[in-house]
Amino acid sequence: MITAVEEAVVEADGVRDLVVSGDGAWLTRGYSSLHGIATLCSTTAKPKVIDTNWCSKTCTKCQGAESLRRVNFDLFKTFQENHECQLNFTGTSGAMEKEMIREMFCRSLSKYKIKYISYIGDGDAKVHSFLTSNSPYLGVRYYSAECFDRLSSMRKRFNLKITNRRKKRTIATVTSTTSAANDSFSESDDEMLFMLNDKDSIDITQDLIGLDLPDDDTNTDYEPGGDD
Repeated sequence: MITAVEEAVVEADGVRDLVVSGDGAWLTRGYSSLHGIATLCSTTAKPKVIDTNWCSKTCTKCQGAESLRRVNFDLFKTFQENHECQLNFTGTSGAMEKEMIREMFCRSLSKYKIKYISYIGDGDAKVHSFLTSNSPYLGVRYYSAECFDRLSSMRKRFNLKITNRRKKRTIATVTSTTSAANDSFSESDDEMLFMLNDKDSIDITQDLIGLDLPDDDTNTDYEPGGDD
């Protein structure tokens, strides 16, 4: 994963402030999954996983050792003191993702000596408000995949308007008998065309700054069940 991080830094021209995407998943559908996982990925031309995290509301080792409690309490106590307990989370299953994502943000400096300046999520879990209100460092921006859909729709509508305008001017040019009409079709419209391109993640982030998420998207915790 360190290699993946350094590749992302190289692609960002040596800047150690990265844009990352992430998502969480649960072992089972519904609202009571005992285990969850989350990952962060780079947003380079060839994205790679750069960090992972997990949550568990139970420990199978502890459960398996319960039979020792009555048979040999001293052995049970020794086991409890020395084993690596898997139970590391208490709370609702829907709150797992935001906790796991934030924990990976918090350890980015100690683990990789980098900062995650922007996070792109799928919009299912309420990571947005949690990251902004409990930010590990200043300036973290959150964007949902829905923002990219909205941006794509805006581009398509803008392109359609420009295309229709050019068609009308072309018809006017053909039917007109004056040179002024011919000169009116300026090539400046070509420069206005808002085409989809191969912008890097930082440029796309700048396009999204004006697309604020509705307040309704940041209020409640998402419960797993719709998208594992």
